[in-house]
Amino acid sequence: MARIGLKGLSAAMRGVAALGRGAFSVGMKVARGAVVGLNRAFAFLAANPIILIIAAITAAVIALGIGIYQLRKHWDEVTARITEKWQAFMDWISPALEAIGQWFSDLWNSISTRTSEARNAVVTTISDARNSVRNTLVGR
Repeated sequence: MARIGLKGLSAAMRGVAALGRGAFSVGMKVARGAVVGLNRAFAFLAANPIILIIAAITAAVIALGIGIYQLRKHWDEVTARITEKWQAFMDWISPALEAIGQWFSDLWNSISTRTSEARNAVVTTISDARNSVRNTLVGR
């Protein structure tokens, strides 16, 4: 009797194993069918560039829509962050802009001083020459 029980158990185990192999086989066939279907779908897309263009435009529009939604949803955070970054940028760039402005101011002052000195030298030279000529002519 124990022998019959073991035979029955052994037969049941073989049945479960066969059932498992069958289920695995069916699962593999389903997976293979899915892969073949995806390959065919991608082959169809690759063969039709217009569909690829339409899909790309659709994806871009969807991404833009999601971006706009997220921007509106987090607008206060975005503006606070932009304000913070702008202030940090201005704190960083202001000394450089002031130094550049000072350099141009110094340059202009130097040009204007030199121009004024040159003009005064020309005026003095002409005045001295005129006075010399006049003194020579009048002194005779």
